[in-house]
Amino acid sequence: MMRYLCLFTLLLCSACIQLGNEPHPTRYYLLEPVADVRSAANDQPLQLELSPIIFPSYLDRPQIVTHNINNSIQIAEYDRWAEPLSENLTRTLQENLRNQLPNVRISSAPWNQSSAPVYLLQLTVNRFDGVLGQQTAVDIRWTLVNYKTNTEIARRHFRAQLPIDENHRGLVDGLNSTLAELSQEIASMLTTQQ
Repeated sequence: MMRYLCLFTLLLCSACIQLGNEPHPTRYYLLEPVADVRSAANDQPLQLELSPIIFPSYLDRPQIVTHNINNSIQIAEYDRWAEPLSENLTRTLQENLRNQLPNVRISSAPWNQSSAPVYLLQLTVNRFDGVLGQQTAVDIRWTLVNYKTNTEIARRHFRAQLPIDENHRGLVDGLNSTLAELSQEIASMLTTQQ
């Protein structure tokens, strides 16, 4: 009798567990480089060092961060970055620049003195998010320095707002597009230096 009571209790408990909602699937996203589009740069080799990107700590999490209309932060429960956003952004920017400048050689700090870069690119990301169903919010300051002469060539403030869908896939697509615009702006500046 005791055995049947235990079996009945286990069946009852498993039935209660099954009554809950189906688990929500987690979706993972990556920024991706733009298609292979070459700029009108000449054939001279170009050496570029990319400093570590300064990134806001509120974005340093696996969940995708968005803003609400009242400017409060929303952290997605089931929509996540497949890798740390700062690493994904850095790699995507590098690939975009390689696709736009045929002879660029990009390295990241630290570099040895024998292969010191000709140009140093420094980026500070202030915002890299958006409001779902409205627009992206990208705010990045960048500086290009001639490392050999220690001369600042350009200091720019890149801002972009693109309309996006009401889902996180639309946000990631919009962020990809704005990163491609930033890459084009930097590639154009480097092209004028050759």
